[in-house]
Amino acid sequence: MNVQIIEESRTDLDTYGRVSDAFQVRARYRVVPKGRRPSDLTLVEEAVPPYVKDYDSLEGGPATWSDRWDLSTWGVLAA
Repeated sequence: MNVQIIEESRTDLDTYGRVSDAFQVRARYRVVPKGRRPSDLTLVEEAVPPYVKDYDSLEGGPATWSDRWDLSTWGVLAA
């Protein structure tokens, strides 16, 4: 698979903010020690009662970033 990365305009941030980023959660991962070293870890998947994680419901999406930060040195990349 070939992936092309292009630089977008910062003026397109409001367009990205209109794309939903809500998703349904059905599981989570728990970090479990597997050995004596701190790096000996494994992930164990655990089912959870399904719920929707909806970042769209939070204030401060991409359309408002220019009100909060100086975006003059930011780059916006798309793949």
